[in-house]
Amino acid sequence: HSPSKFADARLIRFADDFVIMARDIDDRMIKWVEEKIEGWMGLSINREKTKVIMAEQHGTTLDFLGYSFRYDQSLRSKQGRYWNRIPSKKSLKRFCARIHEITSNDFSPIGVVIIRLNRFMRGWSNYYGTGYPSRTFNALNHYVRRIWKFLRHLSQRPFKPPEGMSWYEFIYKKFKLYQVKPKPKTCVQALR
Repeated sequence: HSPSKFADARLIRFADDFVIMARDIDDRMIKWVEEKIEGWMGLSINREKTKVIMAEQHGTTLDFLGYSFRYDQSLRSKQGRYWNRIPSKKSLKRFCARIHEITSNDFSPIGVVIIRLNRFMRGWSNYYGTGYPSRTFNALNHYVRRIWKFLRHLSQRPFKPPEGMSWYEFIYKKFKLYQVKPKPKTCVQALR
């Protein structure tokens, strides 16, 4: 019998990465998976990346495809929990490194830098915009505001926004810098 029958298991796969979610993972399940992958398919399992976790335990996180999946406390009830999906710590580090790379080039005109930033952040926002990433996205938008450091170093004289305009207005309204934001919930998501 397959684990879908005896353990109520589900396979989630993307290219050569996969996660098996089941109510109970025991030796019989592990043996079955190893036999199918290594024996029948002729593939090898990366033992360093492979682990068994109990997702319902507090503080347990599953990192998969750039996301961290975990149970979080419900904002609506004290006892309730929900399966949350946010960008992983590794993804956040890559985001900050890329923003630093884009804004560290002192020789590019501000318009070119904004275009590069917008292209990167729009793609990042589209990939990670589902789930409940608002808190993370707010922190990332704050990090992106380092663009003012880039502007200050463009010239030997200190750069300031025009009279009567804040840095926020200058960067987001005049230059139209994109802000990462969650995708709007659809009717189907709102009903769940």
